[in-house]
Amino acid sequence: MTLLTIEWTEFPYNLVPFIAVMMIVMALMSRYRRIKRQQPPASTAAEQIEQVRQVRGIRGDLGNVMVEVEQLAKRFGAQLDAKSVHLNKLIEQADQRIATLQSLENAAPSPKQAPNPTPPAEPAEDELTTSIYRLADQGTDSREIARITGEHVGKVELILALRKA
Repeated sequence: MTLLTIEWTEFPYNLVPFIAVMMIVMALMSRYRRIKRQQPPASTAAEQIEQVRQVRGIRGDLGNVMVEVEQLAKRFGAQLDAKSVHLNKLIEQADQRIATLQSLENAAPSPKQAPNPTPPAEPAEDELTTSIYRLADQGTDSREIARITGEHVGKVELILALRKA
């Protein structure tokens, strides 16, 4: 049994544009159906009214938030102005103190004219302290100093710490 067989020599080429148009129409229709399925169902009038009320409520809330933000901005601006005034007063005080110090410095006798002050007397040191200081000045560490002097490391470190103070 042979069904309809068409040889290529007999193929009606004038149907090619028609077939192409039909394929495009079918593709568009399937796309339209797919989009239609993805859309939510149409809302009722009551639902639309509720949506409008919600939008208006949100706008009202945004308006309130904007008013609060504006009030905060004014308050912060006033605080910044107050801090700026206070800072300027502090700068003026610092400038006055600098001027006072400079005038005192200019009024003081120059170091060449001043008599040589005597250095403060250092406390009397014993031989052990002197030898520990001398060894530390030579770069010897506290353990080696303790070994040389025959003292405990803690005592040597204490004497060196008191020297720094």
